[in-house]
Amino acid sequence: MKKAKLPDTKYLGCDLYIEVDEEHEGQAEDYARICAEGLRSIEDMALNPPFLSKYTGE
Repeated sequence: MKKAKLPDTKYLGCDLYIEVDEEHEGQAEDYARICAEGLRSIEDMALNPPFLSKYTGE
């Protein structure tokens, strides 16, 4: 198992890591980057839900 740190997660107040099995160790940093991008997308949707304008008229 290889541990890979997710980039740019300081805004969460902590560092996040993923563990990748031996078969995929070479792609650990790529997987970590993809996970970090997913977290940012989830946060963006939580802070600016696309359905909000339907109810507020904004």
